[in-house]
Amino acid sequence: MRRIGLLGGMSWHSSIEYYTKINEAVAGQLGGHHSARILLDSTDFADIREMQVAEDWAGTNESLVATAQRLVDGGAEAVAIATNLMHKCAPAIEAAVDVPLIHIVDSIATVAKRQDYSTLAVLGTKWTMLDDFYTGRLE
Repeated sequence: MRRIGLLGGMSWHSSIEYYTKINEAVAGQLGGHHSARILLDSTDFADIREMQVAEDWAGTNESLVATAQRLVDGGAEAVAIATNLMHKCAPAIEAAVDVPLIHIVDSIATVAKRQDYSTLAVLGTKWTMLDDFYTGRLE
């Protein structure tokens, strides 16, 4: 089982959901007392939110790349971002670390194909809806 590095804290509410869902999936697949091997680096969302409002995407890239690198340095064999919007930083993270990024859109696309869905609805922040980092990758 790979050790996942989870970029969390954006907000901590989503981090809890990701942590729970990942562990439920591992326990469901492996049974017994199994749980996921997770390294969690929880950012202070106030800092990220300030950059979002200022539309300082270079700053968010820099912050999340540094977080991802800390996770890799700590032994993460793959990284995941515990929020939809901050997948806007996915290209910068993918370019900066030498482990796979588990991208939420790729996961959604896999399930959609498996279920034979041809149309999906996406709900999100204005940036998620107006930029193509999410919907463009989904197409």
